[in-house]
Amino acid sequence: MKTYTCEEPRFSEILALLETKTRAHADIFNEINKTLFENTLYLYGRINENSIEDAFYTVFTKTGGGSSGADETALTASEIDMALSTEWNGESSADETALSAAEIDTALHTEWSGETSADDTALSAGEIETALST
Repeated sequence: MKTYTCEEPRFSEILALLETKTRAHADIFNEINKTLFENTLYLYGRINENSIEDAFYTVFTKTGGGSSGADETALTASEIDMALSTEWNGESSADETALSAAEIDTALHTEWSGETSADDTALSAGEIETALST
């Protein structure tokens, strides 16, 4: 059986429908399946991109606290845009407060279990949930 892959899926608002007089041929069915598959890949990509970016903005623009108790800006919008568009090259930062390359790699490959960390400086499970759903 052949497989179909799509590097740059395009969303289509049109889907061919089979009719009783439609010839039963693989080419006919494959076009419908390709459209559905590309729509799925396109939407999956958009959901992931938007969710990650929205969570990033939510977490990194509001730190909460400070002497007034009001939210403080952690990063500016341009700093966030730059961070989102910068590809990590696998190196550690010279900044002592930044995560190491190994810590970043671990974070990128760890699925969140929904639990709150024992680390007092970490976001709580509720804060993470809010950031992901905002």
